[in-house]
Amino acid sequence: MIFSILIALAIAIIATYFLFFRDNGKYKLPPRVEGGIPLFGNALQLPPVGHEAGIVVKQWAEKYGEMYLLYSLSASHAS
Repeated sequence: MIFSILIALAIAIIATYFLFFRDNGKYKLPPRVEGGIPLFGNALQLPPVGHEAGIVVKQWAEKYGEMYLLYSLSASHAS
């Protein structure tokens, strides 16, 4: 029984990788902002509301160009 659970877990992990994380080359996406962590993405890199978020965004634009991809709370956003 434990062996069956381990096999099912391995299949689920492999399927998740192929569905979500593998770069299949279909689409050319903008560069991704580095430093995100799972589940929260880049949300923790942004300053709190009311602070100078424009400074962080300007730094990302200088580093990655006019368009870049960031993740926040498991959703992707192109800026």
